[in-house]
Amino acid sequence: MPSSNLMPPALVSVDLGNSVLEAFAVIAKGHEEDAELTRREVSVPHAFVELNNGMWKQAKMSAKLNRSRSIQTHTFMLQIGKKKTYVTIGRGVMRSRDNRPLLGSNKYFAGGVDALLCAILSEVFPKSEYPKGHNNILLSYGIPPTEWQQVDTLDDFLFRRHKIEDPDGKKRSFYIRKAVSYDESVAGLIYAVSTDGERRGGKFTEKKFKASNRVLILDAGGRLGSMGWATIDNDGFPIVDYGGFKPIDGGSITIREDVRGALKAMYPKELRGMTDTDMDDEWIDDIIRNKRMILNGNVDDPIDVTDTVNSALGYIALVRDRYKNDFGSGRQASHVLLTGGTIAQIYDDLCDELNHNSIVTAADLKNIWYANVRGGLLILVSALRDINLFPAVFKKNFYLGE
Repeated sequence: MPSSNLMPPALVSVDLGNSVLEAFAVIAKGHEEDAELTRREVSVPHAFVELNNGMWKQAKMSAKLNRSRSIQTHTFMLQIGKKKTYVTIGRGVMRSRDNRPLLGSNKYFAGGVDALLCAILSEVFPKSEYPKGHNNILLSYGIPPTEWQQVDTLDDFLFRRHKIEDPDGKKRSFYIRKAVSYDESVAGLIYAVSTDGERRGGKFTEKKFKASNRVLILDAGGRLGSMGWATIDNDGFPIVDYGGFKPIDGGSITIREDVRGALKAMYPKELRGMTDTDMDDEWIDDIIRNKRMILNGNVDDPIDVTDTVNSALGYIALVRDRYKNDFGSGRQASHVLLTGGTIAQIYDDLCDELNHNSIVTAADLKNIWYANVRGGLLILVSALRDINLFPAVFKKNFYLGE
């Protein structure tokens, strides 16, 4: 495509995770060096429904009737060569019986990982602002350290023009002009190093990251996590021991399922008539963090559910076993780095189990979901600078911000 037809560039870092699709983007509003930059941090719940012809026709009919769509939900037809794939991705189909999340390496097929990418890009570039999509995207995409064998496959699926059609018949496309991959765990550590991390004052030491430090990383995802070593080199960059990374089954999704089930079993009378929708994720997360259950608005006399919650936190036991049996309880670690969205849910419990003198979160807990994609954007910027492709529009006022 001639450069004169290109839109102002956008730097986008994505994590097509098992629980949530996330993106961090810095978007230029012009080509000049002093052009306005827009910073966006967005997410879409990872729910995936492949539509048959009848379901697609129903979606088209709903569009004609101007029925409002659910937030964080995207329905479209993705065309790859002559193949057409119809999907709905996001919050609106989380409870659908047809929801089949693309977990782990099962997402790496045409019409899978590229559909997830188009869904999160549709959140970054909403139709109201970008009715035809965007044709100048510089992308970094995260991969768990246990799935690096998929890098070449991902390049084939992501590094191209993605054409989609909405149920209302309007067509959009997303053109990935350059794509680089990044290790999610490394990205979390890079972001922590760049911001000095967030340490709990009074309980843990305030040691800085230094060259030769060994860092034990726990990346706790929605359904699958990992633990492994990295060493800080003289330039402040993490060198990862990929062969030593160990998977940890479970995460925020399975934790919620386990706790929700335990509460139903232990308090059938108190919770009678309440559906899983009533016991939503936010409510369950508050119970996990605070070990108390508030019913009937009775905030002054909540039910103590400490024993019930603790008995359901099998994920903590899995982390503990990995930590002790495969990583020597972190004795050789200068720091233990916690990253991934699950950390916010079980932070206090994890700290008690890990019992280390320098536990660092990749970002403050309210932003921990985005630590990896923020680090991924830093990796993208570095890669573009190395090959002289970093757009001039970002050189004067690029920043991540908070």
